Amino acid sequence: KHRCFWEYSHGCESASKRKRSESSSSWSSHTLPSNLYQRESASAAGSNGSRKARRTDASDLTPNPRKLLSIGEQLRKLNRAIEGMRPANDLPVTARARSRKEKNKLASRACRLKKKAQHEANKIKLWGLNHEHGEWHRQGE
Repeated sequence: KHRCFWEYSHGCESASKRKRSESSSSWSSHTLPSNLYQRESASAAGSNGSRKARRTDASDLTPNPRKLLSIGEQLRKLNRAIEGMRPANDLPVTARARSRKEKNKLASRACRLKKKAQHEANKIKLWGLNHEHGEWHRQGE
């Protein structure tokens, strides 16, 4: 019988992993841990309901390749802007601090965009894995 990657046994697990797997035995080979995560986060969200949530689309797990493409374009523009800046040593002493601050600001923005792009890529991968899991499940029936 062919086994899927989520059905492999993990021989050497730590005690904390074993404890977690014993407590979260609510998923079988027919449900991915990602689905379990969505269900657990939905139930856990009720306890923190009084706190105002940040306005983000991080909880939205629908893949959006166009968004990933636009983030990539923004990153290219930012990198060109950073590369186009003159080195601080070539500037007058009075303008060096301002130039470094501006370059640092652009680099921080680029770092945040890279993180966002990684998140979008992970959502696309998750969608693919869920799709693959569904295909394997349908073939098994």
